[in-house]
Amino acid sequence: MAATDPICFYCSRQKDAIDPWEFQILDLGRLKAGAQLNCQTCDLRHRAVSCYYSDPNQRVIFQAESKRLTVDRRRFFELFKLTNIDSDVFSFPTIRTGYPLSSSTASEQTMIMIKGWIDDCRATHGLCRTDNPSQDYMPKRILYLGNGEIVLTEDAKPQIYACLSHCWGPSQSPIKTLSTTIDDFKKGIRWESLSKTFQDAIDICRRLDICYVWIDSLCIIQDSDDDWAEESAKMAEIYVNAFLTIAATKSRDGTGGCYSERDPIYVAHGTVYEGSVYIRGQMPRFGGPAGSKTAEGWPLLQRGWVYQEMSLSTRVLHFGSQEVIWQCRTHRRSESGSNDSDHAQITFSDGHTVPGRKHNDSWDDGSPNDHPWYDVVHDYSGLGLSFEKDKLPALAAISQESAKERAAGDKFLAGLWRNSLLLDMLWETYPQNSANGPTQKPVVSNAPSWSWASVTSRVKWFMFKNYMSPHYPLDCTNLKAVHVEHIGPPYLGRYSRCELTFQGPLLSTTSKALEGSIFMKYTGEGNRAYQTYEVMTVHQFTPDYTFDSDGPFYGPATSPKFILPLMIQHGGHHLVVGIVLRPMDDGIDVYERIGLAILVYVKRGPPTDYRPESSQEWDYHPWRPITRQWINNYLSSLPKRNIIIR
Repeated sequence: MAATDPICFYCSRQKDAIDPWEFQILDLGRLKAGAQLNCQTCDLRHRAVSCYYSDPNQRVIFQAESKRLTVDRRRFFELFKLTNIDSDVFSFPTIRTGYPLSSSTASEQTMIMIKGWIDDCRATHGLCRTDNPSQDYMPKRILYLGNGEIVLTEDAKPQIYACLSHCWGPSQSPIKTLSTTIDDFKKGIRWESLSKTFQDAIDICRRLDICYVWIDSLCIIQDSDDDWAEESAKMAEIYVNAFLTIAATKSRDGTGGCYSERDPIYVAHGTVYEGSVYIRGQMPRFGGPAGSKTAEGWPLLQRGWVYQEMSLSTRVLHFGSQEVIWQCRTHRRSESGSNDSDHAQITFSDGHTVPGRKHNDSWDDGSPNDHPWYDVVHDYSGLGLSFEKDKLPALAAISQESAKERAAGDKFLAGLWRNSLLLDMLWETYPQNSANGPTQKPVVSNAPSWSWASVTSRVKWFMFKNYMSPHYPLDCTNLKAVHVEHIGPPYLGRYSRCELTFQGPLLSTTSKALEGSIFMKYTGEGNRAYQTYEVMTVHQFTPDYTFDSDGPFYGPATSPKFILPLMIQHGGHHLVVGIVLRPMDDGIDVYERIGLAILVYVKRGPPTDYRPESSQEWDYHPWRPITRQWINNYLSSLPKRNIIIR
């Protein structure tokens, strides 16, 4: 092969192109040979790998999609280039700009970068200035950090303040404001009595010249239900008006702190081209869906209470185990540069969601969404809570903000909304054999069974997220009464009465019959849909809780269950969506929800009282659903009952 050949024999790229990110498996010897033939891509790769390995037979995997290289698929490396590369050398267009790291996130180098992010945000981010905290607001209680003191103050004059977002942990906060300690805290709080996380947060505030910080366990009287309810209702104001939220994102409890010593693999870096390109261990990816391996390194983002704290904050500083991440309404920046993004400013999957705007996370296809509340609940319901009674309170601030965006007169009903109640009731859990699948029914739940807040697993509205076809109420089912009587603010999830009254048909079935239609569940019997009548059949059943046809909740297998049809999807297949009910012991016609069912109309021929206009209407496949009117006529012909759902 001639040296003047423009294509490299080893990497199959143009020799004068610096574009290493194409999936290939090459050994170090081949890379060296390509470099000797003046292939710039092979030279770059050879220099990078040689920083860690010298065996010419060492095989290296170059992965295109995620811009990384590895030798064993366990340890990954990334290249980065400095911002001040000499114009006389290659521009390296596919290599991300990055920055060398200090050994600790407590370093002065880290603090200088943080101050730079703050200055840039205040000076150039129009969106962040639009959302700028009010200079006329101050929380009822806040910690004053001036003069070397830590004092709990009340009714302070409005000043710039920060909030702390943190995990309490299984042992809860080691220090709390109680009715018995509040007077002492107003005189001063001893430094040594604070957790490591609180100490680090206060140190960060002082280094940033912020004299006030709001910490929930210290600024709310923890043994006062009245104070807790009052301050919880103000959570939106507290976080929206904060200048900055400090997030101890790496810590599972108060002992973890904010600061951390970095792993040397990320601090030490090999020189690929002196003064321009370097290689180091690949930085941990920020955030990730709940339950994913990526998310494990950011435990704070897996906690339910933190969802609204991140969502409402204008600026967030995430202190991770290996670097600090800045996130604001405009963009995301990281110490390493590896987690920078100009398009991840509003995603909770990435640690930040803005309520009231189109939710669009990095796992989404970016298509418009007419149901932003469903996305909020989908993201939030997959997060962890220490106490199930906090399910609605931990989302109260976002619920309160969402109410401002909805039509006048719309009411919050235990996690659902009055104006869209039928659609809102059609939530479903994930498949039983998936990581986010249904769990056991909680022993105690403040929410009614028809609310997604009654289950401990993640929920979704698959029918409305993935189908473009419209959905219509059925003529046969009518909502007759809504009785939701709340105690205190409606968003805090405390109710004296929570029931819905419907009038409509109930389709009879059993747990054994429903089991054959559970999505992605093998029953050993072919998974044939169970035909509840000769006219309609259950196409898919999604249980709300872990399904056991002989267990105490779904069993016995032959015990009666019922399906209340609620909506019909209009499209190529007319699917009837309804909720599955079981009788309660509270009285006649009183039920609780136990799942979601999708039914299809399968009878050969139209209803007996329907006269087709053409012969073609009689000629269709027996398992193909037919017109929406036929389905409405059939369901309307069934006996109607008054149904109370609690």
